Amino acid sequence: MLHYRAALCAFVITGLLAAPARADVIGSQAGSKKAPATAPLTGKLREMGMTEADAATSVARLTPDEVAYFSVAPERIQVVGDVDNMWYETALGAAFGVGMTALIIGIVAHNKDHN
Repeated sequence: MLHYRAALCAFVITGLLAAPARADVIGSQAGSKKAPATAPLTGKLREMGMTEADAATSVARLTPDEVAYFSVAPERIQVVGDVDNMWYETALGAAFGVGMTALIIGIVAHNKDHN
């Protein structure tokens, strides 16, 4: 029975660690249909504080469907990624990590005593 549990645990851990290998892959945009005008998007990004080169690069990475979507209403573009964690979020996250580690070590130690 112990060998089955060890094999099951190894299978589950391998599945969790291999999950990034099954991530979606976005294909090349070569040969895609004609893109709509990108000037409104570049202008909106410039208003938000990006340089001309950064705005052009960001718009160039969009698919034609995304450009069409945002060109209809450029106010849909929002700033994301500026995350300021409060001190207590960091402290509680660290405490959670320590607690989970202690719980796992306790479970392993408890099961080791019974085998």
